[in-house]
Amino acid sequence: MGQSRDDLASGIRSFSVGNYAVFYTPAEIGVEIVQIVHAARDVPSAFRRRN
Repeated sequence: MGQSRDDLASGIRSFSVGNYAVFYTPAEIGVEIVQIVHAARDVPSAFRRRN
């Protein structure tokens, strides 16, 4: 599910829900939500601020 976003961080995947992008990493059971970003935001910038 979702697409690989290794351009942002290793192992990150994402999918869209309405006007938001959900970023996650697969976990042993389910997924771990890393960040939810509104489509109007600069996604790479949001990830740089996170680290």
